[in-house]
Amino acid sequence: MLGGVCDMKKYVHKIRGMVKNAVGNIGDGIFNKKIDALNMIALNYLQFSPSQLWADIMEVLECSRDYARAMAASHCNMVSTWALIFVQEKTEMSYAEFFRWCLDKKYCDNYGFLKIEKDKLLKELGVDFELKYNYDHKILSDASGIKNGFYQMRIDGHFMACYVINNKLYLADTALRGQGVEAGKKIKISEYKWLLDFNLMKA
Repeated sequence: MLGGVCDMKKYVHKIRGMVKNAVGNIGDGIFNKKIDALNMIALNYLQFSPSQLWADIMEVLECSRDYARAMAASHCNMVSTWALIFVQEKTEMSYAEFFRWCLDKKYCDNYGFLKIEKDKLLKELGVDFELKYNYDHKILSDASGIKNGFYQMRIDGHFMACYVINNKLYLADTALRGQGVEAGKKIKISEYKWLLDFNLMKA
């Protein structure tokens, strides 16, 4: 994406189209297109390779590519949070717009470190959200009992968007673990911290 830096508006419009076409609610078996959109966002917002994330940071901070690359290394929480909100149609802001909004509100800093709890952040966007964490590492290999839908995972030093389909937990990672891969094959039990239920759509 960065290189012949893409037209951000055109790119975001494409993602919005994918989301809008994903008709249906979590639980009715019709959310595969939203999953596709989430994986596409993760792939195009990589932290450690030239990406749309670098381009968005450059735009918002009016900084050099090298500075944007350094900042992107710590944007995992911000970008995965935005992606999960965006694919569930609770904001139409692009990541650049979301980042700028959070900066203006002093909800984050240049490094992408969030300074506000996610339930309060969602409330600012008009979404009622209750923080529900799962600390059981067994879900990495067996997510039975957890509903199909969207989640955010924290491991040592990193956050990533995830989703559950048919008792399996999958990653949509902006770092090095890939998109659409089973969590149990990429995440060590020793580094797992928690899984946050991030389902904002009606069940």
